[in-house]
Amino acid sequence: MPHRTNRRYLALIMLLLSATAMAQFGAESARRTAENYLSFMAFSRQGLIEQLMFEGYAQDVATLGVDATDTDWFDQAARSAEQYLDMTGFSLTGLIDQLTFEGFTPDEARYGAQLAYGADVGLPPDVDVGDGGQAARSARAYLEFAAFSRQGLIDQLLYEGYTEAEATAGVEALDVDWNAQAVKSARAYLAVTSFSRQGLIDQLMFEGFTRAQATHGVNEVAR
Repeated sequence: MPHRTNRRYLALIMLLLSATAMAQFGAESARRTAENYLSFMAFSRQGLIEQLMFEGYAQDVATLGVDATDTDWFDQAARSAEQYLDMTGFSLTGLIDQLTFEGFTPDEARYGAQLAYGADVGLPPDVDVGDGGQAARSARAYLEFAAFSRQGLIDQLLYEGYTEAEATAGVEALDVDWNAQAVKSARAYLAVTSFSRQGLIDQLMFEGFTRAQATHGVNEVAR
């Protein structure tokens, strides 16, 4: 007759074996899910773990599954950088920051961004690519949803991480009617608050429009 204590040990061993088997099964399922995601989109290691956790996998199982994929995360960073550049413009610094935000390590992010930019490690990107480069793409995207003065748009690109030379070249590459931008800006201000004529001119000049452009914008909306 089996000893009661031995039966408890046997049950515990069976439970541990069952838990191990379940963990292995879960990790294999997580690996397949991770590979499915990687087949159509780039991920950082941390980003993919978090995606699997969102799908309901426990953190340890998601980690095992992701690590079992034997993925080159530097290559994933380059893929992710290319995907971002396909959608919109980024400065090199801005793209590195975006990849880091997505969970790539600083080295992975720097490698991926510079490779997508076609720049050698440690060298600034080349912006002389016909359409004004990434800075021009960024500037064009901003103008699609808001009005800017020439200087205001350059300042925005500087904020995004472009150098002054890149930002200026990008804005100059576009054919922008700055008088029309002043009109749009004046209308936008009047849509949210009231201004005196001179106050609105001063506001537009503060935004970087020349006096002539600001006056034109105010005169057009006052008609």
